[in-house]
Amino acid sequence: LRVHIRNFRRGELCFDAALDLARRPITARALNGALLRFPLMTLGVVGAIYYQALRLWLARAPFFSHPNPEKQVF
Repeated sequence: LRVHIRNFRRGELCFDAALDLARRPITARALNGALLRFPLMTLGVVGAIYYQALRLWLARAPFFSHPNPEKQVF
């Protein structure tokens, strides 16, 4: 997979990014290798999500719950 993004502003290139990936099979060995290489990645992501939620709560940002889809009328 290759992805190349260019962003122009007033005809001038202001952003250029590329991503080049190679396909590999998902096997138990590959998943275990990823877990060993990045053992705390999931914990870090969950921690960052809760940190941002705490910041929003401390700033008294309003909370909007999900509506009940059974009670919605279209």
